[in-house]
Amino acid sequence: MNFFLSITEYIKENKKLLTYSSSFFLLIGLAVYFLYPKTFESQAQIMTSNNESNSLGLSSFSSLLPMNVISEAKGPQIFSSIVKSKTFFNELIKQDIRNNDKILSIEDYLLDLGRIENDNNEIQNHILYALFSKEIISVRHDKLTDIVVIKIFTNDPFISQQILSFTLDLLNKKLSEFSLNAKSSKKEFILERISFLEEDLIVAESNYINFLSTNIALENSPSLIIERKRLERIIKTKETLLIQLASEFEINKIEETRTNDVKLDIIEKPTLNPKKIFPKLSIILLLSIFISLSFPIIINFKKIIRDS
Repeated sequence: MNFFLSITEYIKENKKLLTYSSSFFLLIGLAVYFLYPKTFESQAQIMTSNNESNSLGLSSFSSLLPMNVISEAKGPQIFSSIVKSKTFFNELIKQDIRNNDKILSIEDYLLDLGRIENDNNEIQNHILYALFSKEIISVRHDKLTDIVVIKIFTNDPFISQQILSFTLDLLNKKLSEFSLNAKSSKKEFILERISFLEEDLIVAESNYINFLSTNIALENSPSLIIERKRLERIIKTKETLLIQLASEFEINKIEETRTNDVKLDIIEKPTLNPKKIFPKLSIILLLSIFISLSFPIIINFKKIIRDS
């Protein structure tokens, strides 16, 4: 209790010092606010399109396909990996954006933003990639709703919006490429299985013919009757599988011809937010006031304790 009374007394006795301290730290806070680079955010909300259906994956035969064939590269769980990959970044930075009535590439803009002057292209690219993946772009996935929020942070609201728009366009393009590659892999797998089953069916039919040729009187031997049924069952199973594979092959060919696949549902398009998100004046003022009041007390802490 005495300690707090001492602090109160100290404040009353040193009003002038506290006034100077408050003014000093408020000036520093305002200088930081006006001189520190401003950050503007653009955000978009996306999710995998519900309209997109993989006919092969939904078919009754899909369980026979290997996982790496039926699983297409899509979904919220991989968006972050794609947009933060080095390959994606290298394609994105070649796009042109408008900055103060000038057209320049995203790469040139990032070079200027990061004040990178290294002449080595590989080192330059590495620094730019680190800047982009750690400070420029943010990807968050809500597992409850499956909605992905992508944000871009730059020193200009229009540039943030432009870079985010290019990011979504390139992401959609990449997903389309992955989808085509997956369909191509399915096609190769189905053709391979058809060829293998046809060879097996020829062998099974040959075995059945030989069996009938060497066992004319089957009615008097239950074991021979069972053997004949087994051979017929093998042939029928392979024929059924061939029919299913032929059906899946036709489905896959139809899927390959689709050029209007929509990979993403864009819930919220890249926003244009003219209000900076950092630095915030209210936070800086509160910190300045707190430090200005605390600083004189801290430097005279021993005296306050001694007087308490």
